[in-house]
Amino acid sequence: PPLPALEMLIVEMLAIHFCSDRALCAVVLDDLLALARQRVAAGAGYGPAEAVRVLWVNPVADLRAIGLVEEAGGRICASDFLFTHSLEDIAEDQPPFTALAANALADPMVGSSRDRAALVVDQARRQGVEAAVVSRIPGASHCAYEGGHIAAAVRSALDIPTVEIEVPVMSDSLDSALRTRIEALLETARARRAVEPRR
Repeated sequence: PPLPALEMLIVEMLAIHFCSDRALCAVVLDDLLALARQRVAAGAGYGPAEAVRVLWVNPVADLRAIGLVEEAGGRICASDFLFTHSLEDIAEDQPPFTALAANALADPMVGSSRDRAALVVDQARRQGVEAAVVSRIPGASHCAYEGGHIAAAVRSALDIPTVEIEVPVMSDSLDSALRTRIEALLETARARRAVEPRR
């Protein structure tokens, strides 16, 4: 990937709320886009080429947690950052409520857990991921069992190691446990490379 996971997540957030300064946000995003294009053109990405390709479902509120994957030798190659629906333009050539409804339906959280799992599996397959982290988010508005359903769908469809985690708003108290679980996930994915060709 041309940018690290944390920066990509911040880019997704900036695109929604502009950090109270729309003009400066546009400058920052333009610079990051130029850097990403420059790295893609040069064939240069972030992190080592042998890093384990990871899917992260439901990136967590504590942004430091997503960096644990890269610190352990992985790289985020697929994720449902959940903000992409906000980037869809509201159609001006449709009746207002139809246009708003279409925009709302672009949200990956709309629909059944089965539908969302299918979207996640499709993205993971296209990106050739080797391991998956599925976050359960306490108190979130979506189904409490959705994480388990998505993890099971990913394991069944792609046969890759998967771990489910639950991260509080501040992950300090769980840092060492999260680090250990993520390291074990990546080690499992690396061990599979020895017996299976890399996808």
